[in-house]
Amino acid sequence: MGLKYKFKKANQIIAKLSDRDLKRLDKISHEIEMAQDDLLKKGQPVFKKCKNQCKGLCCRNLEIDMVISLWDFVYILAREDSFRYPISKALEKENIFHSSNCIFLENGVGPCIFPPNSLPEVCVTSFCNSEPIIRKEIRLVKYKFVKLWWFFFTRKYRVIQDRLFNSDLDQVIK
Repeated sequence: MGLKYKFKKANQIIAKLSDRDLKRLDKISHEIEMAQDDLLKKGQPVFKKCKNQCKGLCCRNLEIDMVISLWDFVYILAREDSFRYPISKALEKENIFHSSNCIFLENGVGPCIFPPNSLPEVCVTSFCNSEPIIRKEIRLVKYKFVKLWWFFFTRKYRVIQDRLFNSDLDQVIK
């Protein structure tokens, strides 16, 4: 699919949301951010060890399109609208035929351009998930991302229901 496509689609999705849905998205995104904060606080020794020993190994030689999803972009843009430009600039370096280091590393080596508590799901939950002291926090972050996905999955039905209800109401008023 490509990261540029996902990024463009995320922008389109957010632009089409009603005020009510934007408020709900903001609430869910805030919950993800808080869950990531808790994970980062509880896992500080693990992440420090990872940073010192691995030196960002998890961000190198990966297929970035498989790591970052459409919903990650929706989440990041919902939390940090100011990241549209840095993401766009990073996406100029995307090579869909050959992936290597993550394109979201500053100067190609790091740190990540995303704020620590606004990371894509896989980035924050997969690479140190075998550490017992943060399993609960990782599960919570994953659950919050599922909640985000579920919000958009069920949104289609809410939109249809609203349209049906509003058209019925229009008929009653006439």
